[in-house]
Amino acid sequence: MLFKEYLGARKSVREYELKAIKEDDIKELKEVARLLNEDESIKIKYFDDGKTIREALDGKAGYSGVMIDSPHYLALEIKDFNEQTLIRGSYRMEATIKKAYELGLGTCWIDLANVSDEDLRSLFKDEIKPNYLVAIGYPKEKSILEKGLFKFMTTNKDFKNDPYANKIVKKGDTSGERIHLEDLVYKDSFATKMSMDEIAKRGFEEIFYLVRNAPSSKNAQPWRFVVEGCDIYLAILNPEEKVNFIDAGIMMYFFEGIAHDVGIKGKWNVLDNIEAKEYKDTKYSYVAKFNF
Repeated sequence: MLFKEYLGARKSVREYELKAIKEDDIKELKEVARLLNEDESIKIKYFDDGKTIREALDGKAGYSGVMIDSPHYLALEIKDFNEQTLIRGSYRMEATIKKAYELGLGTCWIDLANVSDEDLRSLFKDEIKPNYLVAIGYPKEKSILEKGLFKFMTTNKDFKNDPYANKIVKKGDTSGERIHLEDLVYKDSFATKMSMDEIAKRGFEEIFYLVRNAPSSKNAQPWRFVVEGCDIYLAILNPEEKVNFIDAGIMMYFFEGIAHDVGIKGKWNVLDNIEAKEYKDTKYSYVAKFNF
């Protein structure tokens, strides 16, 4: 499936049929997770006892204190909780989420920041100490995944309780829901915006247009791109907000996939040294470089 199509179809699902996932599909998900667990600082684990997890976390995680009721969950543990591992962890989890979509399953990110260490140890024992869960199962409305393709949301209130819901915009959209391309891409530094003509000449226009639609928590879209010569750097705004690094990993996964769709081969490399900087009133950090 092309990433351009998947980006339009990806949607957070908050209501699931309480039935088990097919055994063959579980095997495929576990295999994806196994291949992604090569980084010792990041661990993804599948849990099939959704009822026990939901009951233990109800009132402590989810949206407005209501835990997402799912038959299964994927758990993401980031052992070295820093900017680099947050990015790598969300990138890997998003790869698992794409596989789930291809299997006809819905998913939804759940932040466990407000759950105590004691509660996590009691629930997950020594198996894993997750920072995030992803609810996973068959959507309650079977048409959700099919109708999600290029489905528009019209106001920010749609994101109030569904922070990774997706709104797709196309060229010429002026709704203000997505950042304008002119404010997304910079040349050499934040002092100079890259012109539309130059973006087009470099062959990046379609990638940047589409990647604006990558999901981010509460539609914050905290990413900006700085083009220096032949290099593309990813800058994240408000680096004091750790969730923005989760958003960075998700966006980088989509960026790479879309780039490959349009024939541009390359991969993001997370920077070893991530420092907070400031330009005028804008706080940001360079976090990754796209290597062609």
